[in-house]
Amino acid sequence: MASMREQGLHEPIDLLEMNGQLWGFNGCHRVAAHQRLELTTIRARIRQATSRDLNLHLR
Repeated sequence: MASMREQGLHEPIDLLEMNGQLWGFNGCHRVAAHQRLELTTIRARIRQATSRDLNLHLR
């Protein structure tokens, strides 16, 4: 959290998008740090996903 405060986010979080819904699968600690720092936005990589992709990541 301290490095985010001083240097910003180095690596965006990863999200899967399926049918208009976003599912996070990588970056939960970065999201928590952003929330604790009261930041309102975060950089993210969004990949289109199928239900099969989503099932593989959410197991």
